[in-house]
Amino acid sequence: MYAFGLGRTSPLVTSGAATPNPPPQLPLDEFSLNFDSTPNAPPSFPGPSLRENAAVPAPVYVGLVPGFVGLYQANFVVPPAPGTPYVTCDGSILSNLTVTLLGPNSYDGAGICVQPQ
Repeated sequence: MYAFGLGRTSPLVTSGAATPNPPPQLPLDEFSLNFDSTPNAPPSFPGPSLRENAAVPAPVYVGLVPGFVGLYQANFVVPPAPGTPYVTCDGSILSNLTVTLLGPNSYDGAGICVQPQ
């Protein structure tokens, strides 16, 4: 997942400068993920009690993208569908999994299509 505005990295990158390689990362413990397999679901905030739960998945990597200015990347593992398989995306179903990235001060996400197995 790509994003903007996730916060300061350590070490800092000069404003307006392309990100060096290897890129600076953000602390993974500041981020969590919410997965919603409801078709066409919007990004959602799971609430404070769920965020405090140790079972909430964390991203594998959050940091700047080398060669770009201000672009962040968050890597995550797609979970298996809970209960029933992911529905097939078609003309009316544009996404079958919505991934929400929760940061220290905000959250946002995107709907994606996971191919059913």
